[in-house]
Amino acid sequence: MRTTGRIALAATALCGAAVLQVPVSADVSGDRIATMIQRLASPLYAGRRTGERGNEKAARWIASEFRRLGLKPVGTSRQFDSKAAMDGSGYFQPFDFPVGVKPGPKCALSAVVAGKKSSLHVGNDWMPYAASGSGLAEGAVAFVGYGVKAIDPDRDDYGDFDVKGKVVVAFAGVPVANPTTLQNMAGGLRRKAQAARDRGAVALIIVAAKGQALTMLSERGADVGIPVATVSEGVAERWLSGSGKRLSDLRKQLTAAPGPMDLPLKISLEADTARVNVATANVVGLLPGSDPSLKEQVVVVGGHMDHLGTGGSGSLAGAGKPVMHPGADDNASGTAAVLELAGHFTSLPSKPKRSLLFMAFTGEEQGLLGSAHYVRKPIIPLERTIAMVNMDMVGRMKNNVLSVSGAGTSTAWKPMLTQFNTTAYFNMQMGDSGFGGSDHQSFYTGKVPVLFFFTGTHPDYHRPTDTADRINVLDAERVTQLAARCIATVADKADRPDYVEAGQTQQPSRRRFRVTMGIVPDYGGAETSGLAITGVTPGSPAEKAGLKGGDVITAIAGKSVKSMEDYMASLESAKAGDAVDVVVKRGGQSVTLKVTLAGARN
Repeated sequence: MRTTGRIALAATALCGAAVLQVPVSADVSGDRIATMIQRLASPLYAGRRTGERGNEKAARWIASEFRRLGLKPVGTSRQFDSKAAMDGSGYFQPFDFPVGVKPGPKCALSAVVAGKKSSLHVGNDWMPYAASGSGLAEGAVAFVGYGVKAIDPDRDDYGDFDVKGKVVVAFAGVPVANPTTLQNMAGGLRRKAQAARDRGAVALIIVAAKGQALTMLSERGADVGIPVATVSEGVAERWLSGSGKRLSDLRKQLTAAPGPMDLPLKISLEADTARVNVATANVVGLLPGSDPSLKEQVVVVGGHMDHLGTGGSGSLAGAGKPVMHPGADDNASGTAAVLELAGHFTSLPSKPKRSLLFMAFTGEEQGLLGSAHYVRKPIIPLERTIAMVNMDMVGRMKNNVLSVSGAGTSTAWKPMLTQFNTTAYFNMQMGDSGFGGSDHQSFYTGKVPVLFFFTGTHPDYHRPTDTADRINVLDAERVTQLAARCIATVADKADRPDYVEAGQTQQPSRRRFRVTMGIVPDYGGAETSGLAITGVTPGSPAEKAGLKGGDVITAIAGKSVKSMEDYMASLESAKAGDAVDVVVKRGGQSVTLKVTLAGARN
């Protein structure tokens, strides 16, 4: 063990005149961590977006580092073969995930106006929605303004107007955009499709805003249940010409009040979409344990290597040209820490008694895809996985604050963390919950105790300014050293840590939901018609009603649920204390459970 001058200097700044000597292992190097962060955040890897070349190149480099450090390959050498056996030929665990959709060969849209039929060209005149239901829909047409049904503030563009069996046409968006209102959420295409579907419409057609590109709006999740398409303003103007109306007049009228009406035309829409899947891969390497018996058990040490590429979905940079998001803190810092930890433990003369499984996950930014895939198809059985340590955003510490979540998922964690912090000197904030927006959640829902090291968000989060020069190298080294001490203790202790179900801490939400059910959605699961859940929060309404992991919610209070958006919409108008029927698919059967909703903490 050694004490660095840099550590002592930092402690002086934090604690006044007293110089606190913080022990740091000689083979945990902040300089190496910084070098790895600089590499991962460089243009060489182009922001590391899952499914793109930069991410693939980063995965190959991490695999080469695992090989250099002497970790045992337990995956495959076939980086892009999702069907490859995990035969130990390499360090990859590949899987397929959807990156978008494209129009299928059966796409067709035509309208009969004033007795004349006109067919439209997909791509030029119209595009199917990515989450459109498939099949043919035909019928008379009803115009329903913006097609919004929402509260906060209240708006119902349908009113008592009957649209059963009709093709519904609506404007894109909402009359007045305000991201803080629930009405703004209801202006999303999926939510509009849900509103039309629940009222018996056979299809929905959205009129694009002026200058808006006709795109398919790539989405994950089940389809909305009815055919949905977007048409250009020019097409809509031709349709309206037969009724003597103009789009501009309708927009002015609808800003103040809804005005549904029938239109003198008939539409035939056949929506056909084809999913576009690509392969991506986790990177996995094993350090076998030294104890003949305990080496069969593993501690997973992981962090996600992916980021946002050149922006797009998830970016907080605002509109503009694509620009590389380096992701130095999120999560080159955590990936570098995992690599440094791998180097630390492989260099020890006496290896840990239990095995250590080092992992660089992909797809975290798309919904914990890589960790969820591993938990569903673990290379080493989960019953032999005794703990998971997650390193995500550990490079931008402020005011010496270190957050460690999952501290309540085992009774062993808090005493250990408290003891080690007597010499690490962090302002440590321990959170009990094993849930949260990072890869440890996947393992926690798989009944594995977890620890999540995190130094907090900052103004550069998910922006192009999250660059390597802004990393707090000294404190990244200190966090990695603390993680190393925790990992060594868990790996060598005679007893494995127990697993405890720890309550979820509900984060503030701009959506301002008034109620909660307490489910844990399966973000990385297979697509299904309904909302799959991996578990429920202890003591929650869902647990009390009998919901459990593996259930697929298909209806709430008589309304169908095909997606997360449908689920959220079903709760918007509910109040604490409301008892609602929740229908779930369980083991091939449909089960109805009565759930009494609780008030949400927003």
